[in-house]
Amino acid sequence: MKSRIGRYLTAGLGTVGLYVGGVWFGTEVLDLSVRPTNAFFYFLATLISFGLNYIWVFASKARPGNALTLFILLQAVGVGLNVIWVEAGLHFTSLYPWVIAAAYFAAWPFLSFSMQKRYIFNR
Repeated sequence: MKSRIGRYLTAGLGTVGLYVGGVWFGTEVLDLSVRPTNAFFYFLATLISFGLNYIWVFASKARPGNALTLFILLQAVGVGLNVIWVEAGLHFTSLYPWVIAAAYFAAWPFLSFSMQKRYIFNR
């Protein structure tokens, strides 16, 4: 269990780095619009996360199509919460968009790991 959590955290930090770094690079360096940049990098990080979790973190024996469907449903919840979080952050604070994005990932991974372990990859 310890090694699984370590792999999950490693994969998660990598995909969070991609997401937050992408939002930062897109909005601060390329001066792209916040919302599409946030959506693009969240989607990209989600796809990479599925691959890493399926193959490396959980070494799943679940059928890939079923696991992907459930993973996407779980991530849809994550995307919805992310959008609400970013919009609220933009509306109620003067923080940089990439700081708001980073703050979101303080809590979501814990719930996501539990759901993935129980319902998606260990079937």
